[in-house]
Amino acid sequence: MKWEREEEILLVDLYIYSKTHSTEETEAEISNVSEMLKDRAKIIGIDITEKFRNISGLKMKLQNIEYCFTKGRSGLANYSKFDSIIAEEAKENLVKILLDAAEIKISIKYDRR
Repeated sequence: MKWEREEEILLVDLYIYSKTHSTEETEAEISNVSEMLKDRAKIIGIDITEKFRNISGLKMKLQNIEYCFTKGRSGLANYSKFDSIIAEEAKENLVKILLDAAEIKISIKYDRR
């Protein structure tokens, strides 16, 4: 299933988080984001499997985002065009992307109720 804009924004937010937090904290946040994305899918009516936005998949996507942010110096080169677009938007206006991510998180938490 293709990644949507909101999901990509959460990935960029997670990538930025990973650069300023410990491995343990990042692992916990990856798990949180995985659950959040699964909840979001359920809220909007997407049928999910156990592989949907799982921790392994998120780690791979984070490597794709890193490749885009580092211009290929590190990360995985099999990024999508959408990974590149969102990474470029973040480079141009990181504050906006982080604010968008916070808004998305609040929306998902509110809709979980």
